[in-house]
Amino acid sequence: MEVTCRMTGAVPQLVAHRGLMAHYPENTLEGLEAAMRAGAPYVEFDIQSSLDRQLVLYHDRRLRRTSGVAGEIFDYPLSELSRLSAGEATRFGDRFSHLRIPTLSQLVELAQAYPHCRLLAEIKSECLARFGLEPLMEQLFHELYPMRNRCLIISFCLPALCHIRVRKQPFQYGWVLNGYGEKQRQLAERLMPALLIADSGLLTPESKPWPGPWQWMVYEINDAALALTYGAAGVALVETADVTALLNHPHLRPGTEQQ
Repeated sequence: MEVTCRMTGAVPQLVAHRGLMAHYPENTLEGLEAAMRAGAPYVEFDIQSSLDRQLVLYHDRRLRRTSGVAGEIFDYPLSELSRLSAGEATRFGDRFSHLRIPTLSQLVELAQAYPHCRLLAEIKSECLARFGLEPLMEQLFHELYPMRNRCLIISFCLPALCHIRVRKQPFQYGWVLNGYGEKQRQLAERLMPALLIADSGLLTPESKPWPGPWQWMVYEINDAALALTYGAAGVALVETADVTALLNHPHLRPGTEQQ
């Protein structure tokens, strides 16, 4: 099954941003599985690397916000990271203090139980810069290979996406834009990604998404009416922190069409 980003009428498909982030700590197996279990068509998650080059699910390079400790994720081997909390105490207090930083391989194993759900795997630019683009990308390909037919690799890092194309890997890829101008449009035409991804501050509902062989995704949208407005404007995927709330809207359930 190939990964596609097709729209049904003007109804965008929903992407669970770092899992069910409104109710669980981000990038945890528990939050990602909650989104899958709720029926999210897509889940998105972030990938960093430990000191010993093991791929883990984590957003920040610094550990303070999510894990409450000093230093950077690159400072710790996996054996130490796996003992740190991923519970986001600033948001949840001690409620999720027992949750740990998961590995990418754990997520791949989990996802096999939810074949309806497609994955958006964001490789973070800072870990590529720290440990080298080619070895980390090759490791990423290896670990994601079981999910190759339902996984897009996404990144802000253009060289990483070019590496996928040059190596003729069996993964579709998406570019997360850091600007929305002529320069980025020309780069997109050379890169030819399956997906172009923009913050809602860059791509407003009034914007005219560049036409091309790609589909569009916008983040982070937590209002159902706004999600539908983006869909009507030609945006195929809408990323949200609360996928369960948006899935409860009658026009945003999978397989529905806006009347």
